[in-house]
Amino acid sequence: MSVPDLNTISETPTWLLPGSACNAVGTEPLPGRTFIVSVEFSDTYNGFPDTYRADVHVTLLDGELYHYVPTC
Repeated sequence: MSVPDLNTISETPTWLLPGSACNAVGTEPLPGRTFIVSVEFSDTYNGFPDTYRADVHVTLLDGELYHYVPTC
């Protein structure tokens, strides 16, 4: 489960994708408006809850919201 904290959302028009095995450093994100927002993620492992918070980049394009996952 993930819950964004909409009080933390702000536009980041100059943000570039970080380098990884899947993309070169400084790769442009999707066209559209890119934002950063704090998101609380929670899950259960062996019956124990696990919760953490992370800043996530998302892009709004043609009425759809896209998020960036750091995996290939």
